[in-house]
Amino acid sequence: MVVNKLPLVSIVIPCYNAEKTIHETLNSVLLQTYNNIEIIVVDDGSTDGSLKAIDSFLAGQLKVRIITQHNCGQSKARNNGMYACDGEYVMFLDADDMLAPAYVSECVDVFQSFPETLLVYSDVQLFERETGKLHLDTFILRQFLLRNCIPSFCMLRTEQIKEAGGFDETMRNNEDWECWIRIIARFRGSVVKIPKALYFYRKRLSADSVTDLSNFRNEVDQVFFYIYSKNYSFYQQNNLSISDLVAFAFDRAAWKRRYYNVWYRRIFYMVFKRSKYRALSNKNTLFFE
Repeated sequence: MVVNKLPLVSIVIPCYNAEKTIHETLNSVLLQTYNNIEIIVVDDGSTDGSLKAIDSFLAGQLKVRIITQHNCGQSKARNNGMYACDGEYVMFLDADDMLAPAYVSECVDVFQSFPETLLVYSDVQLFERETGKLHLDTFILRQFLLRNCIPSFCMLRTEQIKEAGGFDETMRNNEDWECWIRIIARFRGSVVKIPKALYFYRKRLSADSVTDLSNFRNEVDQVFFYIYSKNYSFYQQNNLSISDLVAFAFDRAAWKRRYYNVWYRRIFYMVFKRSKYRALSNKNTLFFE
């Protein structure tokens, strides 16, 4: 009997109403050149035929598990899949995207070659409504703390994301970024980008693609405040203030005007504890020279 000495890789696929795309996604996993993979599909309360499509496609497949939950959102689905997985490494694949055949193999090669590695990711190939390659930024810690460059499909060590507590289920967006910040702050290793487009990201025009910009910006601002507050010590260690974070994302002058608005003051008090808010203000971290 030949024992597979390759480390097990868990691929967690959160699925919500992905009946039309889940077959392509699963097929891309089954076509991986790496041959020690377990698939965990987490159905997030789908109301279409997703479960039936998954069952029919995976009939007879080894190392496949299906977890069902009430509709609780993507973070909860990812966490449930992550805590159920047995792999040494784990990654999260959206139910409408696909992997290039060498994705898992190339990521594992990085981990095996550089033991200090925390996360591995690649560039992106767009398909469907838009095509072409999307080149993601190479990881530099300071820039990463201002703008996320690590995609949700990165591969990481299962033990580390579990120890870090997984994804923050209270967040509606940028929960992957916040999770990566905690992992990097806790374990202090390297982050590696593979300069190849090994992930296929489906760009499609759907109802949730059209967003009210003002509401979106207000929500994003609050997310930035929350991320900064939650990871305050790590940002301070890297000499970054909340004004650095928000001004990097938006126009600096516009941010200054927005901050002096009473509505913005209320957000600060809501997100930060009063004592921390006063400390920030006293250090002039909220003001521009």
